[in-house]
Amino acid sequence: MKQLQAKPLTQAAFRPYGDYVELPAHGAGPGFFPDLMQLPLGGTAVPAVSLARIGCGRTASMLEYHKYTAEGLMPLQGDCVIFVGAPVPGNPFGAALEAFLVPAGTFVRLNPGVVHGTQISVTGADVDVLLVLPSFTFGNDTEFVMLDGKDVLEILI
Repeated sequence: MKQLQAKPLTQAAFRPYGDYVELPAHGAGPGFFPDLMQLPLGGTAVPAVSLARIGCGRTASMLEYHKYTAEGLMPLQGDCVIFVGAPVPGNPFGAALEAFLVPAGTFVRLNPGVVHGTQISVTGADVDVLLVLPSFTFGNDTEFVMLDGKDVLEILI
């Protein structure tokens, strides 16, 4: 039998085979880290991996949607709530919203045009959420609106 010794993963040693990225250290508080790595799949749209570190807030003051692209998301080490609404022609932010509990390790795809906002941690502890979208989606295919006053959403768990 042949033996193969495992060695530490380093950029230099792994470069001939691909690339890797270490997620930002957990525990530093909420944050957003877009396009951490691209995943060329041979087509024109190049997917990228991003990370959202969600915290303990129970209110949402921003909605967004992507007209042309789907979005994939997966909470990594804790459950989260997502809130979504079906596209409304001519008034995308007029969608009736629903909230769903998403268990850690569950991958969710949001279809193009689905209105959504930042995920909410179920326990209040920080949760890292892995996001997969085409590269630069946040710059070229994201429409958003800020909510204020009576339009701010309170998420009930």
